[in-house]
Amino acid sequence: WMMLYIALHNWRYLKKNVLFVSMEMNPLSIAQRVTAMYAHVPYGQLKKSGFSSSTYKKFESSMLEFKAEEAKFYCVDGNLAVSVEEIYDLADLLECDLVDIDGAYLCRHPNARLDRFTRVAENVRIMKQATGDRCTLASWQFARSAVKGKSKDAKGQTSEKAGMEDIGMSDEIPQVSSIVLAMDQEDSVETLIQRRIRLLKGRGGEIGGFNINWGFDTMDFTQAVDAEEQKKMTAI
Repeated sequence: WMMLYIALHNWRYLKKNVLFVSMEMNPLSIAQRVTAMYAHVPYGQLKKSGFSSSTYKKFESSMLEFKAEEAKFYCVDGNLAVSVEEIYDLADLLECDLVDIDGAYLCRHPNARLDRFTRVAENVRIMKQATGDRCTLASWQFARSAVKGKSKDAKGQTSEKAGMEDIGMSDEIPQVSSIVLAMDQEDSVETLIQRRIRLLKGRGGEIGGFNINWGFDTMDFTQAVDAEEQKKMTAI
């Protein structure tokens, strides 16, 4: 969801051509999520065609605006661009400024003999070289070490936070990345409303993190600002 939200923001407000490649979702699922975010209508209702009359009118109006947008948003099935080289060849062809690779650990490599760890490491290097002047976003999974052996608090939740060393498959991922963000909160009542994004690495020395809204009724994944922060921002 966050990958799509960032891609949509760059496409809509920064007028960047976006290539979104998912190795895990089909293009229809991607398109449904993108349009629900754009129109701020419930994803579940869109997926099940369960709009009320007023919601449908809102959605219809938003889709007309969507069609008139200047930049292009391309959704690609990972089965059609399975290797990193193919993805960036397609990005060049479509003149895309932002490349999103969902489930990047599933990308293949021309050398089928490589084990999966070497394959991921090689693909990360290719991604870094091919990115050039554009921007690349890629999603990865944490390894089992992210929770295995970590201490638990009184509520039974993991008290130790996962670090860059816990990213699965390859150390190359955090090494070549300019920014590494983690969304690894265990599910709770709080995460139904907001989620915490932790900054594991910032090439400019950035530290900390931020909260985002997690609202599927209005498809709101914007940064959440609490009352105290709002007062400070107003004062400034």
